[in-house]
Amino acid sequence: MQWHTGLLSLLFALLLTFYKPVSAIYADEASVIDFHLAHVGTPRVSFLHAPVAGSGKLAYVGTEKNVIAAIGLKSGDLLWRQIVEGDLVDAKASGERIVVLSQSGTNVVLSAYSATQGHLLWSSPFLSQEAIEPSVSVSDVNAVLLTDGGLVRIVDLTDGTVAASWSGHDGITVYTNVTHTTDGHVAVVGTTSNIASSTLTTAILDARALALSEILVLDTIVTSPSDVLHLSPRLLIWKNGETLEYVTLGKAQVMELQAPANVGHARAFSSRTGRSILVQFQHSTTFYTVSAEDGSLVLKYTIQNPEGSDHCAYSAAESDEEYHTRSCIQGDVGRVEVFGVAEWGVVKSWRVDLADAHSTGHFGGVLAASSEIMTAVDGLVGRVLLVTVDGSIHLWRDSMPLWTRHESLAHTTHATFVDLPDPSVSKEVADEETHEGLSAFLKRVTRHIGEVHRLPAFFSGWAARFAQGEYEVSPTGISAAIARDTFGFRKFIVTGTEKGKLAALDTATGKVVWSQFYQGNAAVGLWTVRNASPDHPPVVAVLLKGQGTMDWLELNALDGTVVGSESWTGSFGAAFAIEGVQGPEDTLSVAVVSQEGALKVFPKDKGMQAISATFTGIRFAVTNGSSAVQGFELDATTASARSLWKIDFPSAEVIQSISAAGANHVASIGRVLGDRSVMYKYLHSHLVGIVTTDASASSVTIYLVDLARGTIVHQARHGDVDTTKTVSIELDENRVVYAFWSIGPSAGTQINVLELYEHEKPNQRLDPVPLDYVSRDVDLQPYVVGQAYRYPARISALATTQTRYGITKRDTVAFLPDLNMLVELPKSLLDPRRPKKDVKQMSTAEKEEGLIPYDPILPDERRWVISHKNEIFAVKDIISGPAYLESTSLVFAFGLDMFFTRVTPSQSFDKLSASFSKGQLLLTMIALCAAVALTSPMVRRKQLNALWGVQ
Repeated sequence: MQWHTGLLSLLFALLLTFYKPVSAIYADEASVIDFHLAHVGTPRVSFLHAPVAGSGKLAYVGTEKNVIAAIGLKSGDLLWRQIVEGDLVDAKASGERIVVLSQSGTNVVLSAYSATQGHLLWSSPFLSQEAIEPSVSVSDVNAVLLTDGGLVRIVDLTDGTVAASWSGHDGITVYTNVTHTTDGHVAVVGTTSNIASSTLTTAILDARALALSEILVLDTIVTSPSDVLHLSPRLLIWKNGETLEYVTLGKAQVMELQAPANVGHARAFSSRTGRSILVQFQHSTTFYTVSAEDGSLVLKYTIQNPEGSDHCAYSAAESDEEYHTRSCIQGDVGRVEVFGVAEWGVVKSWRVDLADAHSTGHFGGVLAASSEIMTAVDGLVGRVLLVTVDGSIHLWRDSMPLWTRHESLAHTTHATFVDLPDPSVSKEVADEETHEGLSAFLKRVTRHIGEVHRLPAFFSGWAARFAQGEYEVSPTGISAAIARDTFGFRKFIVTGTEKGKLAALDTATGKVVWSQFYQGNAAVGLWTVRNASPDHPPVVAVLLKGQGTMDWLELNALDGTVVGSESWTGSFGAAFAIEGVQGPEDTLSVAVVSQEGALKVFPKDKGMQAISATFTGIRFAVTNGSSAVQGFELDATTASARSLWKIDFPSAEVIQSISAAGANHVASIGRVLGDRSVMYKYLHSHLVGIVTTDASASSVTIYLVDLARGTIVHQARHGDVDTTKTVSIELDENRVVYAFWSIGPSAGTQINVLELYEHEKPNQRLDPVPLDYVSRDVDLQPYVVGQAYRYPARISALATTQTRYGITKRDTVAFLPDLNMLVELPKSLLDPRRPKKDVKQMSTAEKEEGLIPYDPILPDERRWVISHKNEIFAVKDIISGPAYLESTSLVFAFGLDMFFTRVTPSQSFDKLSASFSKGQLLLTMIALCAAVALTSPMVRRKQLNALWGVQ
């Protein structure tokens, strides 16, 4: 028996080498099964600033998304950010404060934030009588605010109070710019309208009491305030026809600037000290110094702009000396050139290699730059903060790109999941399926012999997966950088933005895998048109809308390369995937319809006529004005969209959105009740939900419209609604969920849930039973069950969880904008069939069905939060996709931020949890085997003795 003991000891020791204790804590899943990308948007204002004297500098940006933020220069990490009230106009630094100016209509807000922590220090609102863009100038102690085209206020930076004010309204002068001057005054610049033209006017004010020192009407002619090119504490430069003129602030003498003939477009940049200025013209750039005697501009030298100078940006460098920089991106090469003023031309330059798979040539040039030049032992060193045309933010140090923030993703409007190739399914495996009998057997044996060398890697990978529980890693041992995991959790998410940027994100890391940029276009449609196979990569298609042009692109979803494209001139009306219509190589077909009704179908290889027979029943709706919707039917014979019907809603109602159910798996055509009877679902593929709002009546109306017949099958009107807030709606199978903010006696979000059935009675169906619900001769009115709930937080986006086969229950995912979080609302709570009775009064059938008593108030349950501790800002849309496990649904929310996670609405019934004790199971199996081995001789001996009659 000693060998049994030795074997048991050996197996136990072997087990200990693989065993790894696991703790089942939900917090452990944070940042493991999800990722959060915090964005700020494309900068309008960007600068470098040291928040504390003697400390390192930070990058500060004010963006098109109305965000003010601080970014660390070492890693590019977001240190803090705040969403400002209204549209961000300007942002400036003053010591430990960042002063932000914003405007919403006639409301102007001046705010101050802590430069280190981002806390709001104070906020001062001002009511402007004129909707003219305000202006602000900041010094170390105060801010000078210009509003109403002539009202100037001095605002104390310690508490935001107004210390003094001055009004320059005289009926003919409109002031648009303000600045502190070098001699301690405040200069206000505007235009004075005359009968035939306009002249520039400057008002010089005392900086302490805003007492008027003098008003200077300059002897010059301007066409509009935009002719002012540059305003600094020393100088004012403007364009007068095809010449440039300038004046020293506080003086009336107008001087002409030495500049090329036919100035055209020009921009001016002043150094930090104000002693030098560069002016960028169309073909050249000129450097000037400011005379210390009379303040005139002295031309130092002129250089020619390089080819493709529209890809460049100039900036006055933060430096102890007078330096300016020019930063350019052309293709996969960036270049920074440093220009001196004391010495002629380029004094230092760096070439920046951008040949990176994630960024090559996909930025569109430099839009703006902020630079810092320092003197080191071995010469000049510098770093440049860049904003590129696509909206990204970059930091370069000398010739090295340190980091890139893909802020163009903050403008995402479309997204789609892409399945990655299965590394275990090779071309050889797919080829075996095309053979039969002996031929298939021989091919399989040949393949197995060729893969013998992978066997050690397979066993080591299996052992590691078993010990660590990391079953999401491929077990094949095949090296595949881009491949799906065992459970299909890893996918690519391809996104399209309103700025023409396309990018793919890896759900395993949250990093950008590839990107493309199509300047001047906006993505208006994005689809996964072909899934991955052993012979072909997955393909995504994007529809881009330009100025009177349309572009259709098909891209390899794995690397972003273009595999097909077409461009044409025309308008855009609608675009949608044609479910069930497959093109070449099993690609999904997409229809694009212009506003005039012209039809294009992609892919074009087979031609429209080849699939015209399958177009029967393909219908869609578009808005026709603000209070009407029109339905169309595709006609492949005439390559057009034929009008079917038109619905005119009341003139006071404005259409906010049109939503349709996605092409999701339907696991059951009916709902089984507690008594085993069935309520058959109303599964209408041509049903859309239309949301209209009436601001005058504070109401919202939900219409369910049958696209086949152009009839309203159900409508619901709700009063006491805040129509300025988003009304969200989600359609899935026979279920409609919509939410709006109610301003009734108890303000809060009202969530309404509708379920549509074919008949009011169980086991009854429509007569005749519809096959596709598109017949116009049969009354297809559904039986609607509805219920309303109150939720304490505001909701601005909704989605339904999707799984591979549609068996798992479908929860509702909602975004709460006031709390910046995502929640998963259980379907059992949002059930319109919840009985309005106590649990003791519920029937046995209701309990068997799993219903719970109706409660109009949904609890604020934080266990429903799926975004963990992440603070997600301004989500606009949510999409859901299936994993390979039926229990798991993938959720991706995008807007200003992006957040990805996976949820299990019915719990993880098809996957062992991380807390499952595999070691204990293995020990039990070994113990059982040992017990069998030890007792089997005793059993055999007993049986033998029984046969011989031995007691």
